Amino acid sequence: MQNSQKILSALESGPTSFSNLKNRTGLANGVLQYHINNSEKISKNNGAVMLSKECDTCEIKSLCKDHCIRSELNKERKRDVLTLKHENFSQAEIAEKLGISRPTVNYHIRDLEDKGLLTHKGVQKKVLEVL
Repeated sequence: MQNSQKILSALESGPTSFSNLKNRTGLANGVLQYHINNSEKISKNNGAVMLSKECDTCEIKSLCKDHCIRSELNKERKRDVLTLKHENFSQAEIAEKLGISRPTVNYHIRDLEDKGLLTHKGVQKKVLEVL
């Protein structure tokens, strides 16, 4: 499979980070960067690599500030913490359910808050619609 096809295949599941794309494709930094920069089908936006035009049609685009929210939701751990937090589980309960430490849960919750996905009122409604 050609390098560009590997990249396109890896991006079919949605936006992702450069490092995640690198791990999925097994390509070196330079090779991956070359194909991203020289492809009309691939774009890099707010720290996420995605298929071109995907950002234009994203239903939660308004939540994106300096990063792509969709790529955050593609991270399984973040999605799990967000889902359990929405179900009103405490940090201790989330840690136990996911088999991670409470400080790790706290880190993810703070990160989700910093990115606007989680507020003191709960999970953003638009985010819930795409979970």
